Amino acid sequence: MNTLFKISQRIIIASMFLMALSVHGQTIESKIFVCPQPDGSIRLQNLSPTKNCTTQVITTKAPVRMVRSGGPNNFGDPQPAGNTIIVGGRVSAAAQGSRDAGRAQILSNELSAAQSLLSSLQTEYNKGVPMRRTDELTGSTYENRVATLKRQIELTESNISALQREMARM
Repeated sequence: MNTLFKISQRIIIASMFLMALSVHGQTIESKIFVCPQPDGSIRLQNLSPTKNCTTQVITTKAPVRMVRSGGPNNFGDPQPAGNTIIVGGRVSAAAQGSRDAGRAQILSNELSAAQSLLSSLQTEYNKGVPMRRTDELTGSTYENRVATLKRQIELTESNISALQREMARM
């Protein structure tokens, strides 16, 4: 009986909240699912009911959208702040050159990091026969590590190729 009271109380609170949000307009029915939890609490959800959930329908009024007529705009024209970039606006040659140089530096740093990673992976891979670790007593863990190293090498080589293509486009 106490659980039923808690369920009713939560449904009333949820419906009051939804009604407070909607002041005018047409009515809308919403389904919620009241799901008792093993610890005695109640979970309200609006999607995919689970086992032992009951369905409750809450009726609310949809808010009315206010449409402005073609009157004067009280908000004024939006003005860009400080160093804001306006989409579609022209950028000075100096600013674009600075951006391109920064982009080239980032790509160069990423390329050198990827090449360094590839070198260390290839050293560890040892042409398909990496040294066994002490925790790799069974063959399956060793084989999994070899396969993982091979995939990492292929991915890193692919990343290097993509970075080189991107740098060539600059």
